[in-house]
Amino acid sequence: MKKGNKKMSTQRIGELNANAVESWLSDNPVIPQSKGKPNRSAISRKFGITKSTWESNSRLKALWTKIQGRFVPKSNMINSSKSNTKITEDDVIALLNKKDDMIIQLQAELARTKSNAELLRRNLAAEELLILTGRYIPYNVLKDDSELDSELILNNEIT
Repeated sequence: MKKGNKKMSTQRIGELNANAVESWLSDNPVIPQSKGKPNRSAISRKFGITKSTWESNSRLKALWTKIQGRFVPKSNMINSSKSNTKITEDDVIALLNKKDDMIIQLQAELARTKSNAELLRRNLAAEELLILTGRYIPYNVLKDDSELDSELILNNEIT
C-alpha cells in the first residue's frame, strides 16, 4: 500500500501493507514467480512495499514464509500428474500415426521451402544479370522453372 498521507508513521504503513498482503493471500491468488520461485519483487511492486519493510516488519516476514510454503512449482505439479496417468497401447499407436503424418507434412514443407529458396536464388541471379548486361529475364520464367523443381523434389524425397 502506497503512502497517501505524509503524517502516517512508518509503523502504521507497515501494518497497512501487512493487512493488504494478508487479504490478498486469503483470496488464493496466482503467486508471481521468477525462475521457479515466488517473486517478492513483483509482490512488493503490487503493494508498494520496500525491501527494508519486508525485512523489518515481523508480520510481513511471516507472510513471506507463508507465501513460500504455499508455493508449489509448476514442474512438480506436471511430474505428479504424469505419474498418475497410464498410457495405453492405443495411445501409443495414435501418437505413432500422428508422427508419420507430421513427417510427411514436414517433408512437403521442406520441399516448398527449397523451391522458394531456389526461386530467390534465380531472382537474384536475374537481377545481377540485368545490372551487368541490361538483359531482363521475366519473373514468370523464373517461377515456372522453380515450380517444376519443387515437384521433382516432392516426388523424389517423399516417395
